[in-house]
Amino acid sequence: SLGKTGQVSGRVMPYTSMTDYQSILCDPATQGQLICMTYPLIGNVGRIEVKESEKIQAAGLILRESISQVDHWLSVESLHNWLLSQNAVAICGIDTREVIRMIRDQGPMTAVISTEPDTDVAKLVDTLRQHQLPAAAARQPGSEGVAEKQLFNANLTASQTDKRSRSESDIHVTAIDLGLNQNLISALTARGCKVTVRTLPASPDKMTQAQSEQIKTLIRQDKPQAVLLTSGPEDQIARAGDPLLSLVRELAGELPVWGVDAGHLLLARSFGLPLVTLPLGHHGANYPVYETSSGRTYMTFQHHRLAVDAAALEKQTRISLTHRNINDNTVEGLSYDNRHFSTQFLPDIENHAHQTGHIWDQLIAALSEARA
Repeated sequence: SLGKTGQVSGRVMPYTSMTDYQSILCDPATQGQLICMTYPLIGNVGRIEVKESEKIQAAGLILRESISQVDHWLSVESLHNWLLSQNAVAICGIDTREVIRMIRDQGPMTAVISTEPDTDVAKLVDTLRQHQLPAAAARQPGSEGVAEKQLFNANLTASQTDKRSRSESDIHVTAIDLGLNQNLISALTARGCKVTVRTLPASPDKMTQAQSEQIKTLIRQDKPQAVLLTSGPEDQIARAGDPLLSLVRELAGELPVWGVDAGHLLLARSFGLPLVTLPLGHHGANYPVYETSSGRTYMTFQHHRLAVDAAALEKQTRISLTHRNINDNTVEGLSYDNRHFSTQFLPDIENHAHQTGHIWDQLIAALSEARA
């Protein structure tokens, strides 16, 4: 047992990184998931400050072996103490690589993990077979329309401001919160953008037409120069109905739309592109993505099992591939009429030589030129 004692259930999802377990646990995209770390030794960096979310979002954690000795200069507490403070359940001593082999060969599975030593395993299995696991919700239905987080202002330093044009510093982006990763906000505000976040009154798969119209009205009142579809739980996007899809289509007729992660999938579905389920998915921090415009390959952070069907692009004349996964040739980025853009991965905040922050710079530069 590690962290809180108890019992939790969810879909088992692999994760292959060695140290950024804290980031994946806090990512809203992991709601309802049991994160299974394939690297055998986890916990050596303890917990350092993360920006993805204020709390752990994953349902639980599965480890081969936990490390109690913390050895990182930015660490504020051990993994065990952090899990305890977050009321998060985790178990150790599991052959996690064998678990991932099972999922690879047989497909995604749900599971129950329990820290109780006297638990009747047969009853747990029977309970799981009889009980349909509830879908994770990025946002529960609200009672008073659309919640708003207003505003995230530019946080440029003086030296950063000197390096950026004035046209960039007054761009206003409205983000539709599908399960927001705070790094998205940081990437935009670091480039001088002002960001308004509109939170859906219901999960993406449960939105009504009336709610869709309400959100559209509020976004128009924001008067943004672009709309961002954020990251979030991808299963809900796969089930999203016409109210949300038509909302995105209408916004795309008025403004540039940028999609990231789950937002990438939502934008694709809104334009009629089908999704496919990958055998195991992409779960880790070292996925090589080829950028068609530059011919360069970048290493990216990913956590998804759904992807846009590459075969559907062969019949498209207005939608083009911008990024491709080197490992399996899956779709990683799309351009729609050179006006709307999306990536399956989360571009980096910074833009150093081997990072993908230049994608944000390109989007903002194109928007600035269009406004000029």
